[in-house]
Amino acid sequence: EVTRIQLDTVIQSDGTTGRKAIIDSLSNIAVVTVSANDEPHGVVSWSPSSINTTVIETEGSNNVINLQVIREFGTVGDILITYDTVQDTSLPSVNQAMANQDYTAVSSGVLTIPDKSSTGIIPITIIADNTPELIETFSVNLTSVVLRNDSSRLGSSTPSPRFAQPGYEEATVNIAENDESRGILNFVVIKNAAGEVAVTEGTNLILNVMRQSGSFGAIGCSWKMVALSASLTDDISGPTQGTLTWRAGEVNKTIAVAINVDNIPELAETFRVELFQPTGGARFGSTDAVVVSIAASDFAYCQIGFMASSQVVSVPEANSPGDPAGQVPLVVQRSQGTFGQVEVEWQLSDGAGSDLTPMNGSVFFLPNEKTQDIVLQSVSDIIPEGAETFRVTLTSVSGGASLRRGYTQASVTIPANDDPYGVVSVSPSTQRFYTAESRLFSVQLLRAGGTFNDISVSWLLRASDQRFGDDSSRTFSPQSGAAIFLQGDNSSIVQIQVLMDSTPEEARNYIFQLQSVQNGGRLAAVSTSALITVVASDDPHGIVMLNGSLLKTVSEKVGKVEFNVTRSGGTNGNLDVNFTVGGGSAMAGSDYTAPSLSILNLMNAQKV
Repeated sequence: EVTRIQLDTVIQSDGTTGRKAIIDSLSNIAVVTVSANDEPHGVVSWSPSSINTTVIETEGSNNVINLQVIREFGTVGDILITYDTVQDTSLPSVNQAMANQDYTAVSSGVLTIPDKSSTGIIPITIIADNTPELIETFSVNLTSVVLRNDSSRLGSSTPSPRFAQPGYEEATVNIAENDESRGILNFVVIKNAAGEVAVTEGTNLILNVMRQSGSFGAIGCSWKMVALSASLTDDISGPTQGTLTWRAGEVNKTIAVAINVDNIPELAETFRVELFQPTGGARFGSTDAVVVSIAASDFAYCQIGFMASSQVVSVPEANSPGDPAGQVPLVVQRSQGTFGQVEVEWQLSDGAGSDLTPMNGSVFFLPNEKTQDIVLQSVSDIIPEGAETFRVTLTSVSGGASLRRGYTQASVTIPANDDPYGVVSVSPSTQRFYTAESRLFSVQLLRAGGTFNDISVSWLLRASDQRFGDDSSRTFSPQSGAAIFLQGDNSSIVQIQVLMDSTPEEARNYIFQLQSVQNGGRLAAVSTSALITVVASDDPHGIVMLNGSLLKTVSEKVGKVEFNVTRSGGTNGNLDVNFTVGGGSAMAGSDYTAPSLSILNLMNAQKV
């Protein structure tokens, strides 16, 4: 400190200022200098609040921490303080803040504390990142302090500023744990559109609880199940609460849940699994609870199918539109559960439209309803048709139900109708005719109506009057048989041979009779026979002649002359043979007497 003493005025003893004495202007000033003392430039140290500082790494942008340096005692002059940032290698590597990764390194930085100022700020930049980290530490060391040169004020003997004491030159900066270094606990599961974990009965469900972000240190949490609509005793096996622990570096833990099988139709049921009480510095994320949905089971909404008795049915062709006899109900059955409303779509097979109606449709079940009918109506027509089978298929089902395997189809058969295989009769042109031995004759059969399939028509020849036996087997070849109509044929010819023999026979009548039809078809109600007459053959009534010598010479004394009349060949029936006597030289009445009758009677079977 400097003090100046200056003589200004000389005052006489009487109080006047005369010129009795004067002040020498060359030596009227004296300077008194008190040397610097008591740390005039200050003693430098860290502010107590900055000696050990913890800073939080901010997300997304760098953060600046201001460390305060204080100057105690004197504040004279500008002082310059140099400093460095230093990595603390004495710590484990996970706790060492890395230069230019965790903070911006400074080498020989300079802080100026101006004259009359007692504090200064050193800014240190903390670098933001997304890496989970434990607490990390580095140091900021004050390396030197000097007085900025100002000799005009302080003189050459001015003492330098100094640090307070060893150890006060170093400040410790701790970057707090960041980016969830201990981990964020979340369920990591696959969810359905409703945001639930979907399972079915019999599933061993594994719920993954993931430790996300950091995995430093040991952590843990508790978990529990909360019943919603599911029963924790009936629907679930195993523990319903517990704890999970992670060692350092462990990431995944699981909660195992066994879903019971009970064979009881049930709607979807839910329960919740919650995490609570995290330990070890971990925290929960946004998914600390999940809802598990056990799907509707054991066909809760039912299995849909045709009742077994409706899977193979037959319905006749209707006789008229809407004929009740042409209706057939197909019973659609709802088995297992009967929850909810269910709609079933069905479809007839292609080509059924001209024979059955309607072609498609749906049936609707209300809750607890078990059966509904699909009613089909056969269509009336006059077209001969063979048996036709159509398929009805349950195509889809809504309302959570499912189609029952093996019961989704029914077959509907419309038996052959309108005589599809034909109606067989004997052609009118061959229903009556005459024939003779050794001749071949034909009987024409007609097939009216449909001509589907090959059919066979059996026939038989028999005597029309069997009182005296039936000789048809000896008369015809063949005497019976079968006429064949190929598919599409409407006519068939039966050819029969009349056998030749030498037996005298009268005209005889035979019946050609249709017996039955095989492989479909039927006989007509009328015109199923023909009357065949085989004319007489081999002189059935015989040949009449005079037998023996036709020239007899007798004397008048003989009395009478006899001639034998014989019948050869057949002897059927009574014959009247007319004869005459005369024509020679002998005179009737004078030479001979003629018989009174001129008719000779031969009785049946009489030959002479």
